[in-house]
Amino acid sequence: MLTRLYRLPALVLQPDIVVRVGRGLVKEANYHPRYSQRFALTPGVQALKLSVVHESLPTLYYNIGVEVRAGTGRYKDTQVVLLTSRYVINNNSSFSIFACHHDLIDLSKTMNTKSKKD
Repeated sequence: MLTRLYRLPALVLQPDIVVRVGRGLVKEANYHPRYSQRFALTPGVQALKLSVVHESLPTLYYNIGVEVRAGTGRYKDTQVVLLTSRYVINNNSSFSIFACHHDLIDLSKTMNTKSKKD
């Protein structure tokens, strides 16, 4: 008996997925989250840019990191996907830091990180 071996498409072996910002996170009216570009669940670390669009206002972007790794123990056949923020401000100085996006117009939306020494 002769058996044929078929090559499985990459989609079956390594599926591509998409993610988006949840609607609960978007507080501003008339902003709509868009799905990310497709990315593979291959082990490693990668970066994604998620967008939330508005008809007339600037698009909001969220930069996130994606780490994919194999599960351990009873989850060894599972891939663990960890989504994290790409930027974290850790203020170890004795001064307060004010941070905002470079094109932010509304100054009430700045972030104040107090020093750890206060």
